[in-house]
Amino acid sequence: MFAVAMQILAGYPQHVFYTAVAAGVYSLLCLWKADKRVLIAAGFAGMYAGASALAAVQLFPGIHVAGESIRSFGLPYEFACKFSFPPENLVTFLSPQFFGNDTTVPYWGRWHPWEMSLFVGVVGFLLAVYGSVYGKRRVRRFSVAMAGLLLLLALGGYTPLFKILHAWIPGFDKFRGSSKFIFEASLFIAMLAGIGLNHMIRHGPVPKRTILAILVAGFIIGCVALSIRYSAMRGNSGWWSNTVSASFVKGESYLSSKHYADPCFVQKAGFFASRSLIISAGTFFLLSFLLFLLRSSRKMVYAVALLAVVEVFVFARTSRFTFSLSSIRSPAIERIISGQTGDYRTLNLKHPDSAMLTGAHDIWGNDSVVLRRYAEFITFTQGYPPDRATQYVRFSRFHHLYKMLRCRFAFIPSGRRIGIIEEKDVMPRVQLIQEYVIIRDRDGILREMADPSFDPRKKVILEADPHPEPVVSTKDGKAKVVDSSTDYLIIEADVPDPAILLITDAYSKGWRAKSLPGSIQKKYHVMPANYILRAIPLSKGHHRIRVEYMPLAFRIGKWVSICAISVYIIVAGWFALSYIGVQGRCQKVSR
Repeated sequence: MFAVAMQILAGYPQHVFYTAVAAGVYSLLCLWKADKRVLIAAGFAGMYAGASALAAVQLFPGIHVAGESIRSFGLPYEFACKFSFPPENLVTFLSPQFFGNDTTVPYWGRWHPWEMSLFVGVVGFLLAVYGSVYGKRRVRRFSVAMAGLLLLLALGGYTPLFKILHAWIPGFDKFRGSSKFIFEASLFIAMLAGIGLNHMIRHGPVPKRTILAILVAGFIIGCVALSIRYSAMRGNSGWWSNTVSASFVKGESYLSSKHYADPCFVQKAGFFASRSLIISAGTFFLLSFLLFLLRSSRKMVYAVALLAVVEVFVFARTSRFTFSLSSIRSPAIERIISGQTGDYRTLNLKHPDSAMLTGAHDIWGNDSVVLRRYAEFITFTQGYPPDRATQYVRFSRFHHLYKMLRCRFAFIPSGRRIGIIEEKDVMPRVQLIQEYVIIRDRDGILREMADPSFDPRKKVILEADPHPEPVVSTKDGKAKVVDSSTDYLIIEADVPDPAILLITDAYSKGWRAKSLPGSIQKKYHVMPANYILRAIPLSKGHHRIRVEYMPLAFRIGKWVSICAISVYIIVAGWFALSYIGVQGRCQKVSR
């Protein structure tokens, strides 16, 4: 229960879901031959229910945010298929750097290397196979079936099964990157490897036919390595060139096309893949030698274990990615940002996440959980149907409505140079507006804002009647932010006549407004404005308002977690005291 709660609090819901799938399937398989099935099922359900209660302070708000995000209606099948585990990457069981390692040779396989490798060590893999064959059935239980099933799930969109799961099983339509199932699969593979090693320790010599099979497999791998090297030496006329090009043709590689067209790169990739296979073959030969010695000395089993550990450590050391922070900095952009004042945002298409590094604010970046309203708006401004909104947008223009988002600068890469667009007429963070129009549907709002005559400084689009209702007046009011953080704003406003307070920050249902001492209005209502921003209707007079992100889900989750943790501590303490008492009585009896 505690472990599941920690996994939830880690903030990666995809692995929480995938682990639950693996644990659920494994429990169902175990129930098949269990005697106390109801008790086991209740224990499994209680484990996840208790963990959810312990982590409710994060789980409930997370569910709330997901309901407002691009994931709320499920991902399109084509999008959910992305980052499935490519079948050809099964070779990484034996040759982890077959497709490159991004340190010596750029990774030329499909998707990203860190999610597309099954390597648990050549020795670890062979121990797992040995454990699958010779391990006791009651010990290995369903590990073989679980490893196979999870690998099948990791293949994702490359199998017909994923389409069924995406359409019918809740949760599979919320995530992409089913390749992450290889983590859960690796746990069962590691278990099988442990079973195999344990069998060697307890029963000694490995059958001769097993040693011979390992030798033959190593010889075959070595022959394949030499074949790849020979083909790579022939350049574009060899079959290796076609193999490398296939990754690019499928459109699932992030490596630049110039590499695939470069004969030198193709040859280098072939030599590197060949070397990786040669190392694998050498490991096969070394392991077979150790297993042969095991027939005369059972202590050699520890040499096998040491080889398994050293192999994985060496792989980890050679696969360590490092880079200099200066490589993702842009002095030109930083000079522009540091020389400006004011509460504005940027659009950086060169380094989308650099705002965290430079201390600036941006209107877009790399985020897997984007609010649906905001993603639809950005998608619309780039000329695409808002229904197709995802976390990815191909920017082709700097839309005039971005001034409504306080976007002052856009940095656009052009070769080695960076183009700069500056919009000086950006809106302030808070502004009083008297004119409004009510449009209740998304498409109508977007059409209205796209009209050249629409001026977000003078008119605001609401989705419901404001209370109090604004009054058009010639008198100008004032509004300013006196304090702010990531989840709250303190605003002071002097309003000569009822108006709408427009806040040019993203709207979410979790935002609420509270009256502070000295404010003429006791209750405030945060409502969506211009589809993506926040609006608060204000009455005539002086206002002091705290606008804070405090969703009901968080408030409920906080108290659920407090109660659950209290119960957990009490129960854990009771068990601890009971154990101490039993130990004390046992010591008295032994005397």
